Amino acid sequence: MAKLQIALDFIDLNQALEMAGKVAPYCDILEAGTPLVKSVGMECVRQLKKSFPLKLIFADLKTMDAGEIEVNLAASAGANYVSVMAAASVKTVTSAINTGKAHNVEVVFDLMGTIDKLKRAQELQELGVQYLHIHTGLDEQTEGQDPLETLTVIAQNTSIQLTVAGGINSNNLIKVLTVPKVDIVMIGSAITSAGNPAESAKIFYRRLKTIKLDKLWNTKEFSKKYRKY
Repeated sequence: MAKLQIALDFIDLNQALEMAGKVAPYCDILEAGTPLVKSVGMECVRQLKKSFPLKLIFADLKTMDAGEIEVNLAASAGANYVSVMAAASVKTVTSAINTGKAHNVEVVFDLMGTIDKLKRAQELQELGVQYLHIHTGLDEQTEGQDPLETLTVIAQNTSIQLTVAGGINSNNLIKVLTVPKVDIVMIGSAITSAGNPAESAKIFYRRLKTIKLDKLWNTKEFSKKYRKY
């Protein structure tokens, strides 16, 4: 069953902690978003772990270099997951993986900005990557891009666990969940910018945890593209 991760893409730590208090009962993972990390550093990871010790914490560092150093920083602050960019060098990739293993931290490789995502995904699989992040960034969303097509192609052609973010909402959540190997669904503004973030998180969380995928294969709303799995 997929996990729900809520992205706290704030620049103010108090605002992020306040939002986390509202949505924490309805998620599996709290994400220290990149803007928050850049604003206040690893203190946001420490504070999230201290305030919500039973929740998994994702540090969205988007590391591009110094894999060992940055994964160590996240691990020391209490992160359970940390992101590294898929376009990073082999040295950065392997050092991040090894450091993550040493600290029992999952390293998630973000394919955002990678031109040939499938090719890079297959290369990373050969390097021992366990998690790939299919991420449609804010700027890409404004151009109408959707993570679903990339998600299905990579799921079909690799054995890596997948995480997905960017434009996930109540309309496309079910289609995302029908794609094999999706372990984490990351949602940000659809929850945190809602009029009632707690209620929005509750709806997403319950839907994610109660969808019976085996009953969806024959429904007319899904195209053959998704039923083939």
